Amino acid sequence: MKSFALFILLVAAVAYYFWPEDTPEVEREVTPEVIDHLPRAETYTAEPWVLRSTNGQRVEIVAIHEVSPEGIRFSVKPNAPLIGSNTLSMKNTSWANIDKQSMTSYPELYKAYQRTVAGDTLKLELGPHFYDLKKLQYELRRIAPDVYIYYRDGRRTNCSIASVAERNREYRVSKWSISQKNKDQTLRSLEELTNRIEPILYRRDVILLQNKIDRARRTIQDIQTYSTTFNMSAAIAFSELADWD
Repeated sequence: MKSFALFILLVAAVAYYFWPEDTPEVEREVTPEVIDHLPRAETYTAEPWVLRSTNGQRVEIVAIHEVSPEGIRFSVKPNAPLIGSNTLSMKNTSWANIDKQSMTSYPELYKAYQRTVAGDTLKLELGPHFYDLKKLQYELRRIAPDVYIYYRDGRRTNCSIASVAERNREYRVSKWSISQKNKDQTLRSLEELTNRIEPILYRRDVILLQNKIDRARRTIQDIQTYSTTFNMSAAIAFSELADWD
């Protein structure tokens, strides 16, 4: 009995020194984030964003960098390509100078403006300046027309022009031809693509892409419907456009 009492006293002593105490929960002071960074919006077109000033002036904007209760920081289309030391300049204006109705055509911008009313400052990447050229990859491959290629061993096959250069490495091609229908459709598609990226042709990567489009256009123009020749450099030009990245 005496040993049992000693056991109880020992357990009580251990519990006193080692049992975790309840720690009162301390409320953490929450500091609201003053500057927020929104993810880049999905820009599906390279067309400039058009806003209007309160006096009715039309302003074409290529980039919106930040909005705050004080106003908006933006860029208009530059007069020269952004090459070397030439960079995209930024402008600032207050909300009082902008016709709010003109922003409703751009939901991402209008939502950002509504948040500034609550006191938020937002870092943004809105407008065609941030257009991701990778979105054109599928179209570039789709534009590539089918052509007839004639091998030196007398065989003939129909394939995408984008694969001709690779085929020529395996089997020597002696000549190629294209139907007038495919030729006309491809030239129209390349022209449409040029018109789409024209508003952001000041960007270095867009300039490089346009150069590839021009080479591909010359390739299609040079292929005859009843050709007796084959141009390996021209074939490479179109494969580089189709696989452009």
